[in-house]
Amino acid sequence: LYACEVVHARLCRIENEVDAQGRGWQITDKMRKQREQLEKKFLALTTKGDLK
Repeated sequence: LYACEVVHARLCRIENEVDAQGRGWQITDKMRKQREQLEKKFLALTTKGDLK
């Protein structure tokens, strides 16, 4: 569960940074890739049944 929470917190932080920059702000490729990796990691953790 801890790993899931950490990954989810990072996703939320990226979302918040994007919101803070305003709607017209373009997400950098680096941030988008980072977010995609985190989402995959989060999905993998939640579907594997690691929520003990």
